[in-house]
Amino acid sequence: MTKYVLPVEAEAASTVARTLCATCWSHEKVDRDLRMKLEDCLGILRADGLVAHFGREQVTLCHGAPEEVHEQLIAEFEHVDRQARGASEAPIDICLGQGQYCGKRIKDAASSAVSYALLYYQKSSDDAKERAARAFHALVTAPTLFQVLQHRVRLFAPFPAEISQMYWYDCDWVKTDTRDRLRPPWELDEPLPTVTLGFDLRKSTFCMDNAAPRDFAKWLDNLTQILMTVAHSFGGVFDKFTGDGAIVHFLARETKKLRGEGAVVAAIQCAIAMSNATAYHIKRLREFLRLDSELLGGGIGIDIALAHWSLDHRHNPITVGRGVVTACRLMDSTPARAVRITNIAYRKLPAALQAAFHSISFKSKEYGEELRLRVWEIEDATRIRTAVDFKAVCEDVYRRSDYEVDGDL
Repeated sequence: MTKYVLPVEAEAASTVARTLCATCWSHEKVDRDLRMKLEDCLGILRADGLVAHFGREQVTLCHGAPEEVHEQLIAEFEHVDRQARGASEAPIDICLGQGQYCGKRIKDAASSAVSYALLYYQKSSDDAKERAARAFHALVTAPTLFQVLQHRVRLFAPFPAEISQMYWYDCDWVKTDTRDRLRPPWELDEPLPTVTLGFDLRKSTFCMDNAAPRDFAKWLDNLTQILMTVAHSFGGVFDKFTGDGAIVHFLARETKKLRGEGAVVAAIQCAIAMSNATAYHIKRLREFLRLDSELLGGGIGIDIALAHWSLDHRHNPITVGRGVVTACRLMDSTPARAVRITNIAYRKLPAALQAAFHSISFKSKEYGEELRLRVWEIEDATRIRTAVDFKAVCEDVYRRSDYEVDGDL
């Protein structure tokens, strides 16, 4: 390879790095800008496209390359790994159909999932100098592209992988028909219909006092991963983990496009699955509690309203709206395993789901008993099942986190 790689290839790699690294730190129309810059960079590299797959996030970003080849590429990577006995430092050169993919598998110390970055060429080449140049960019430039796009993937980490990919492929630079195009909520200068789910772990302070701090911290970390996985399964945006709780949002258009159902329905199903998953996970908590309690579990509140979306200085979502406040107010007083929703949210449910709720009295900081408010509640959501296998979700998190309890009190 060194015989044919000239300074021009190194200069091309340097230009690509400078161009894209400067672009990826902007969150204003990030996908449009990135894809425009990628187009320029691929021209410099004399490549026709790019495929980057992020195994931990399960997100695949293609530009200029066929989107349907992902499964074939995964199979080819596994075959190459077996042949090379895990020697993943070598460049990958795969021909699929008429195209050629040159790149590298990316190691991830925190995950065993396959990740890779590949440059795509519409035609393979028999020219020795051209093949040497492709091999150079497979080893040097493709991983650089992966690192740049990884920043973009992390920006959308609160979103389900499917929605993250929708934004990438729907960006306005690529699509001329904008009627069904989705854009990240912070790019829109208007409040959006948003369903907010507030989750709180009941008696968390009691647990902190009755468990070894290290064990409880591990348990909470796993709870975060479980709640995020469940939320993403229903199209929810995992806004933040609050130490002993979480806030999840469901955008109306995205939920409809992803799941074919209303955002309130998705939020209710998510709440039920979260209650079941938390109850399953609490079995592990009880293994190291000094004193046990029957009041452990997740309390959930849900409301719907217009919300304004933006990003903070670390590119984390900020969602402000009346629904966020009310969901948290409902959550504050909801007992373990129960789900409470506002009347407006209840009215958007089909009759089959409405039947699971009953009306109860409610008061909060803003509204006292004299108003005789009513909200709707599922008293014990763990008696209801959803399509998500919450046990499998928990067990998968345990395997990935290598969960162990020290039991040191």
